Amino acid sequence: MSDDLSIDPLGLGISLREVDTSRPVLKDGKYRFTIKEVSRVPSAKTPGNFNLLVILSLAQQGETPDGLTIQPGFQLRRYMPLQQSPTEGAPDFKVDITRFICASFGLDPVVDKERIPERCPSFDNFMGREIMATVKVTDDDTGKQNDIRGFSKVD
Repeated sequence: MSDDLSIDPLGLGISLREVDTSRPVLKDGKYRFTIKEVSRVPSAKTPGNFNLLVILSLAQQGETPDGLTIQPGFQLRRYMPLQQSPTEGAPDFKVDITRFICASFGLDPVVDKERIPERCPSFDNFMGREIMATVKVTDDDTGKQNDIRGFSKVD
């Protein structure tokens, strides 16, 4: 076996150093998604805590901040804590979960207050539903990524 990395067995004739391997990101905006998965998962950061994991699939064509097209099916994840943060002044963890549930079932959390379910419906009831998500580009030591900032019902 040869360790000669200068050989081009793929016959591409391109420099792999010039290939952008970063994950594409949607530009800031509001997008229509289909709910692909909803599950309760252990927190990776805090043993004994749990998160609601929501996996969304883009239901429309999107665009990167550079103007490139992102096709439907592009997936984003959102983790929502299922317990209150001990940090003083932390927002109520139930707010994001309630907004997600309301948006998933076509409800407005203010206008449709009486129609909001008492408890979270079975996770199977979320699959395939459409929802609007407000997406923001963030940049940290792992590079650019999308952060879902909020949910709303599809009008």
